[in-house]
Amino acid sequence: MSAEPAVLLISPGILKWTDMDFGLPHLVSMGGYVREHTGVRVELLDLNYEGGDHNDLARRLEDLGPYLVIGLSCYSSFDYMRVMALARFLKDLYPDVPLITGGYHASALPKDVVFDGSPFDAVFVGEGEFPLLKVVQRLLGGEDIGQRVFGADLPRRLDDLPPYQWDLLDRYWPHAHNIGRKFQIYLSRGCVYHCSFCMERAKSGYAWRAYSPERAVDELRRLATFTDLSKWVINIADPLFGFHRRWRREVLEGIAKYELFPRQYWTLTRSDDLDDTDIELLADARFAIGIGLESGSPKMLKIMQKGNTSEKYLGAIQRLARLSQKHGLNWATNIIVGHPGETRETMEETHAFISDLFLSMPSTKGWLSIDPFRLYPGSLVHMTMDEQEAEHGAHFYHREWWKSWYDHGFRAQHLDPSGTLGYAERVAFMHDAYRPLLLEVQKRFDGAGRSIDRVYERSLQGQVEHLAEDQRDHLLERGKRAMAGVSDPSLIPIPIGMNLKDPWIRKREEAVKRLLDRGALRSADLVEALLGVSPEDWVPPLDAQTMLGQTPETEEGLPPTTLGISVLASALEALEPDAGDVVVDLTARSGYLAAILSRLVGPSGRVVVVPFVSSWAEGLAERLAGLENVEVRDSDMYGLEGEFDRLFLGAAVPMFPTGLVENLRDGGRAVAFVGPRFRPQDLVCITREGGSTSERLVGRVRVPVLGGRYGWVRRPPIPTGVGNQVHFVRRPAATLAYHVLGHLDLGVDAANLYDAGKGEKPWVAPLKAALEAAPERLFIQVVGLLHQRVDALIGALRDGNILGDPALSAAFADALEAERHIVDAADPERLEAVKASLKGPLDALRGALWESTGKVAPPLWVVDCPVGNSGRATETSRGRIVGVNFDNDLGHILCQVLHEEMHPISDPHVLAEGVRDTRAGTEGYALHQRLETVAVSATDAFLRARAPRWVPDFERWCQTVGI
Repeated sequence: MSAEPAVLLISPGILKWTDMDFGLPHLVSMGGYVREHTGVRVELLDLNYEGGDHNDLARRLEDLGPYLVIGLSCYSSFDYMRVMALARFLKDLYPDVPLITGGYHASALPKDVVFDGSPFDAVFVGEGEFPLLKVVQRLLGGEDIGQRVFGADLPRRLDDLPPYQWDLLDRYWPHAHNIGRKFQIYLSRGCVYHCSFCMERAKSGYAWRAYSPERAVDELRRLATFTDLSKWVINIADPLFGFHRRWRREVLEGIAKYELFPRQYWTLTRSDDLDDTDIELLADARFAIGIGLESGSPKMLKIMQKGNTSEKYLGAIQRLARLSQKHGLNWATNIIVGHPGETRETMEETHAFISDLFLSMPSTKGWLSIDPFRLYPGSLVHMTMDEQEAEHGAHFYHREWWKSWYDHGFRAQHLDPSGTLGYAERVAFMHDAYRPLLLEVQKRFDGAGRSIDRVYERSLQGQVEHLAEDQRDHLLERGKRAMAGVSDPSLIPIPIGMNLKDPWIRKREEAVKRLLDRGALRSADLVEALLGVSPEDWVPPLDAQTMLGQTPETEEGLPPTTLGISVLASALEALEPDAGDVVVDLTARSGYLAAILSRLVGPSGRVVVVPFVSSWAEGLAERLAGLENVEVRDSDMYGLEGEFDRLFLGAAVPMFPTGLVENLRDGGRAVAFVGPRFRPQDLVCITREGGSTSERLVGRVRVPVLGGRYGWVRRPPIPTGVGNQVHFVRRPAATLAYHVLGHLDLGVDAANLYDAGKGEKPWVAPLKAALEAAPERLFIQVVGLLHQRVDALIGALRDGNILGDPALSAAFADALEAERHIVDAADPERLEAVKASLKGPLDALRGALWESTGKVAPPLWVVDCPVGNSGRATETSRGRIVGVNFDNDLGHILCQVLHEEMHPISDPHVLAEGVRDTRAGTEGYALHQRLETVAVSATDAFLRARAPRWVPDFERWCQTVGI
């Protein structure tokens, strides 16, 4: 810990982590300004990049402290609820440190962030350099920070600000290319236009201010000393790039002069003032530009306050479309559908204009973005909602949509645009009319002829998927059952949204936020437990994913691995376990509920776990061994001994077993599901008071029915793995096949096994060419596993088309012939050592893994072959085959085999859809990467739940293979 108090500036990150930019120019500018004028230590934290949970954040804050003042950005309205939760967390940690905020939402609605009881001490309206300096100087002088709301105080000459202090990001620079797709920088601020939907005026007013052209170019030159620009897409994030023509041209000429070329520049501007020279300069400086056209209807352009005359405004984008073909400038334009005042006629008028804009030529350099109107605080529409409703017949269903935890994307767009156009008709038109147009634009798009084209193509594809039928139907259904309730931002006891790269965390937080908005969660302790306990650590991956929406299916008569999170939340809210309570889980199967209860009762309480099946006790005891306040009893649940404060019966029974009530202390509670076998049941809460009991109906739900003595059905047999199913072998054909594949450098191809030490061979070039041209390239990675003898493999390649491509089959056979001399005798001692050490653990682990599917584990052949630190797997009618390198340590081999065995469980659709091209940039490569991520997460969760002693080996395996 440093002795010098610091100014800490925190970015909460963004909700959609795939859109991340690296750079934080607004915080870098503020931090650099105050450091230059006061010499104070400045620290920056971007929670998108830190990772971890609130405990990790607390440790990081402790390392960077102490603090003079903490600033937390409330940049977007979509951030509001989680910023408030994070602010309370920070205030609890550092109650004596002033906490300030700013950003677009804070500037638009300062009373949303500073109010009686708010964790924030002050808010900056507008840009932050001047007010932050004022606060720091007061604190250094021993004063308090003064007023709660600092009004707009904008730098008029940006050249008076110090250069960007990019060294403030030193903690992130070593990993910069891994944590951001684009680099963000500002060269100007503000916008002179008055677009009705935009919130820019709330932060920067209507004045356009820029660095001088020389300073702007110098900022890019300075940036080039910190990082290699050629590896980035540079996002010049100005609200309006190049409002003055002379300024724009001098900056573009300076970029070309000093060859400050990234992969691509991206920026937003207007087409009104772009002529032939400007477009040529933009193209030469390697720019792509975004144009906010917003509408093709003169009526809507007037309502939106876009352009002086619609004829000139629309003519400018048509001119851009023509000149971009001449000069090779890629551009994009955005359309807003459903702005207040929109009608069916204006939507059709815009669609006709856009269709002509993109389809009147054989190809286009532009691409298209279609967005619904969204209500942004601080915009003119937001400030005049009553007038919009009176003048146009619009109706806003969620006037303060940001004050909910869930479904911001829907609520912000949920409005009727006019008296003649409702929400549902707007959604249907937007999806049905524009998706076919976007598909046609995809066909005609003519990129820059560089790798950057993939970015444009992904954007177009993302738009097509955004307008798919299932998305349309989801929005229509949401409109029918829209929730108008407002969440309580104080209920979240810990900050969320800090580790959104983890798909499991994203899904769990979304589920909890949905329950908060429905009012199903009322206890802050339960919220923290549901957020803090990872279901994927306790139940099979598919069940963990299912339970975030509904209760996973199970064999009739057995309790589920876990209840759906909504049912579980309702049951636990009714049960009300408290600190110090003794609680019993009578139908334990996975340990997930016990882990939640462990948190709720705390170290002074106790959780008694009674497995529904006696044979589950040993496994549950091992999984729960790390929870000191949990004990597992191998006893009959209906013959339970002892007194308890709370009882939980987690599956449906015809009636609550009366004998269990006797186990409740006075004031104790039990929850159970009572009701029919094939229809929803009653969730009941039974309370014991003074020797008598009362029953309260909590709700109606549908859960699996229980078997056994007091259950609905006779308990079925429990599926188990079959022993003696794992075989360890060495196959010369596999050894030779992977030796050959190790000579092929396929770049970042998902199936690459390249070993530079093997050297160049004459057969490499023709084999690589055939491989790259083959449509089903992935199968070559496993065909060697299917044959034991080299002759059999070469013969199959010569005689048939087993690789799906005759040229590839012939080239691979030639390569095998040329290299067959490398096959040597097997090492029986190593083979036997691997078998002796790993057969037992793999038999047990595979049995448990396949038990989660309700199936018996198929036979497995583990084949020794030179695949380095990775593995390859395939499936035959006789069972599974996994190729690994027996030269690796035993823990690595076990984890690699188990990871490969997870794939048919976590991504069965891959095998159903067949072979894919896995080259970088293809759909197959992206899918391969996603499925690898899911399989790794699932394997990790499975080991933590079923065999924690292998977790350190798995963590080392992840590090070795670069995951």
